[in-house]
Amino acid sequence: MPATIIIMGGLPGTGKTALGRALSDKLNISAFSKDELEAAVVRAMSISPSALGSTGYQLLKTIAVSEIDGDRSVILDCVA
Repeated sequence: MPATIIIMGGLPGTGKTALGRALSDKLNISAFSKDELEAAVVRAMSISPSALGSTGYQLLKTIAVSEIDGDRSVILDCVA
């Protein structure tokens, strides 16, 4: 199977992360959450979440490109 990007998108609190993690376990592929990536940036830089702008989406894009370039599938979890 070729490398694939699976995007778990939807409104906040609808179970995207839980479903993405379950799918990740089932398919044995990595899953990344925009919210978790942004939280790490906020902690590391001691900044307000509102100062992040599109940082979370840029991080997800970077991860997706890296995984696909390495011929690995990936699940991305974000609000859409």
